Amino acid sequence: DNVFLFFLITTVVFVALLAVSAAMAFGVVILRFYKEMNTQEGYFTHMIPARPWEHLLARILTTAIWICITMLVLALSLLLIDIPASFAAGTNGTAYETLLAADTLNEFLNESEIYGEVTLTVTESALPFGLALLDELVSIVYITTIFFTGILIGGTFNNRKLLGSFACVIVILIGLQLLHAWINPFFGTAADVFSIAFRAGMAVLLFFLSCRLIKDHANLT
Repeated sequence: DNVFLFFLITTVVFVALLAVSAAMAFGVVILRFYKEMNTQEGYFTHMIPARPWEHLLARILTTAIWICITMLVLALSLLLIDIPASFAAGTNGTAYETLLAADTLNEFLNESEIYGEVTLTVTESALPFGLALLDELVSIVYITTIFFTGILIGGTFNNRKLLGSFACVIVILIGLQLLHAWINPFFGTAADVFSIAFRAGMAVLLFFLSCRLIKDHANLT
């Protein structure tokens, strides 16, 4: 029981730390974009001889790469949970007892309500691997463009630009989620494909809107 409790606690802490690390990595990129566009630091950014779409595309690609790397590290780290725990056996138990505790932990995770819901959601979508990968990539660009557009809209405010940027991001995100939830049921079995197309279309729309905001805000040509 003590060994099982140890593995349960360490697993929960490990996953929590990974989630916090991923959030911090994304937060750093978003904060960097805000400073480059809405603060005095942006003066030097806009002096770069590049068009608005080049400014934005470079930052979207950078953000997407960082997120993909973070997700890859997160996935590889989670795989460590399934490594036989015989190496962790010490004076308090044999390798067999430690491995048995790890198996019990896996069984607990498989039977838990939250884990089951996540597994069921993934199974029900039944997306081919290529389409699922495309869905992830589109989602990354979609979320990134939402944040960038919200930040650029907030940058047009005279006061409280940071708070305004945050509010704009929330409004855009909730608005698009409600729109998607309203339209998606009409597509029936093609709902998964529509979701990808919807996020891709909105990402393109927000991209051009952001380019316009950069051009008007910085007087770029």
